Amino acid sequence: MKTTSRRGSASSQPLPKADLEARLDEARRIDAQLDLVARRERRATAELAYLLSHAERLEVHRSLGHARIGQYAVARGFVSSDRKARELIALARELERLPRLRVAFREGEVAWTKARTVARVATAETEADWLERAQTRTSRQLEVLVAEAKGEPAPVRRTLKQTKEQAVWLEEALRLARQNSDRPLTEEEALEVVCRGYAEDVARRGGRAGPAYRIVLHKCECGAPATLQGRDGPVPLSPAAEAAATRAAEVHDLRTGTGKVTKAIPERVRRLVYDRDRGVCAVPGCGRQGSLHVHHEPGRAVTGHDPDRMTLLCDLCRARHKSHYADLRVMPTRRAEPRCLEQVAVTRAA
Repeated sequence: MKTTSRRGSASSQPLPKADLEARLDEARRIDAQLDLVARRERRATAELAYLLSHAERLEVHRSLGHARIGQYAVARGFVSSDRKARELIALARELERLPRLRVAFREGEVAWTKARTVARVATAETEADWLERAQTRTSRQLEVLVAEAKGEPAPVRRTLKQTKEQAVWLEEALRLARQNSDRPLTEEEALEVVCRGYAEDVARRGGRAGPAYRIVLHKCECGAPATLQGRDGPVPLSPAAEAAATRAAEVHDLRTGTGKVTKAIPERVRRLVYDRDRGVCAVPGCGRQGSLHVHHEPGRAVTGHDPDRMTLLCDLCRARHKSHYADLRVMPTRRAEPRCLEQVAVTRAA
């Protein structure tokens, strides 16, 4: 029996002591340089926070033609978002009562996100302890400690990457939540209101989504895409998003006088189709009761608002139908045979 042995590769062999010490020295040198760069960046952020706070007090943004300090800061490229500008300004003012944390923030010893977290709970008596935690713990660990100190559940972070079109819908929903609240809401609280409201509405309706909030889309007769107003100006909508948003819309023609308001589908026809089809998608085997749309078959230009040629489709089946899937059958005149002399559809108001 022949045995063989393999010599370890060069990379697996222990380094000579001199080489090991040289590599360690190089690692420490690079680490020190990185720390210097990070500290410099943190100091710059602190200076930006105090300058923005000062600029807001002097209303610099108004003098330069901007309605909000955040709008001004984003337009000038000082920050990436209106929210960050507002949080930096709030932090600069909050640290006026915490001198040790303020000095550490100005010197770049503590990142602005950590300072913001600690400022929520630190007092004159506990400031030193919280500063030590901010310097030795990660941001996530610090958030958990602060939540525990305040008797709150530990926060869960969720990062969203959105298109401009998706972002403008989210902004519109948050704006409506704040507008209808009896107190100021943070962005997180406003998002909770939106999500909770939708979930409760669907549950209350037995899985059927209720009417949407009122939103305003602008459409020009020149043929340009419809737009939804966002925080930074109008955002063009894709044809699919425009079609989905306008299926149940009111059309307000502003070209003459106060404008004539008409509905894309008359409400009495919409109710007839919904009640007749029992609030269920018309595609055999689907059975979905949520995200339903009144569909014209083969198209509104052909059918007009003839209820006998309209039916309910869920958003998924409607997308498949528009993509011309061969396996999808739509039954626009599906009706159950009456079992008694009179059929009545009963709906419950929200």
